[in-house]
Amino acid sequence: MSVLYKKKFREKLEQHMGLPIEAILRDYDASTQWAITNVILEQA
Repeated sequence: MSVLYKKKFREKLEQHMGLPIEAILRDYDASTQWAITNVILEQA
């Protein structure tokens, strides 16, 4: 599920906002049910 989310999220950021994405990192903590997504942009 996480791979599909990251792929679609990357596509939307690149297409709609024109952002050059280097990497998308996602982490989930089951005990607190917190999730975080980090987007790393390419250096200009």
